[in-house]
Amino acid sequence: MTIARKLRHSVTLALAGSAAVLAFTGVGAGIASADSSDHYWVQFEPGTSGSGLGGEVYYASPDVFSLEASAGQAMQVTSYSEDGVAFTIISPSGEVIGGAWDETTVILPESGVYKIRFYTDSDYGVYQAYVHIV
Repeated sequence: MTIARKLRHSVTLALAGSAAVLAFTGVGAGIASADSSDHYWVQFEPGTSGSGLGGEVYYASPDVFSLEASAGQAMQVTSYSEDGVAFTIISPSGEVIGGAWDETTVILPESGVYKIRFYTDSDYGVYQAYVHIV
């Protein structure tokens, strides 16, 4: 399993087995790459259908991960946080179609770019998550 962990200042740390790869998002490498301070594009490794995500969020400063998926596929998001970080899944048309503190699975209603938004109502929170598409 590959885990992409987002760190502040748009840096991605990808762990695969015992090897670690550090990718600065300006280079365009990595599993999740930033196109703004808190927005990341998720790309699955070849032959896989899931990716690890993680990071830290501050009140009123959510992390948003975007990925392309097709209508009829199932998206499962599993998240863990001791700090009360929750997430929502947003469809390409902007509708919130799911969300939770820990895990949810939704059948995707349309094809396009979906967003997973991680947020906290407290001052600060750290989270780890995994997204799987089938």
